[in-house]
Amino acid sequence: AERLFFGRLGRSTQLDRFGQHELVSQIGRGGMGVVFRAVDTRLNRLVALKLILTGNSADEEELTRFRIEASSAASLDHPGIVPVYEYDMIDDRPFIAMAFIDGISLDAGLAKGPLSPAEAAEILLRVARAVEFAHHRGIVHRDLKPSNVLLARVSSHDPHPGDSVSLSTSEYAGHYQPKVV
Repeated sequence: AERLFFGRLGRSTQLDRFGQHELVSQIGRGGMGVVFRAVDTRLNRLVALKLILTGNSADEEELTRFRIEASSAASLDHPGIVPVYEYDMIDDRPFIAMAFIDGISLDAGLAKGPLSPAEAAEILLRVARAVEFAHHRGIVHRDLKPSNVLLARVSSHDPHPGDSVSLSTSEYAGHYQPKVV
């Protein structure tokens, strides 16, 4: 595996493995964490592994926010929300393992070109349903933006094919299911 680096304020940590997870590539980075495409070697499945940016030097407030994020997301079972598989700590570093979504983020799709009004409305409708589901359970996303909406490629064996959106005007033509992360 390639060596991956992440850190904050000039500190870097080199990783190619994190516990039972083999890190394949970095797929996202935000104000609080970094997300890797990883293989869970115990369960032999692809996951998205989110690590807190400050690693084992995170303060209590950061750890609490990260834990609340994990437990809130894990309590939601909806086709428009990325499922959380696990929250744990390894060597005082918290992580969240969630489903790996094969697709693109909405912001990456929009960077390639505009959506038609009908496509945009369909995506907005699916995202609104997922957010409404969370709100009815007392959970507010707090960071909803195009980079946190993933457009999952829909396969013929998808359990919720009716939730998909057909994109034809963008470079990413095909069927996608919007999922909030």
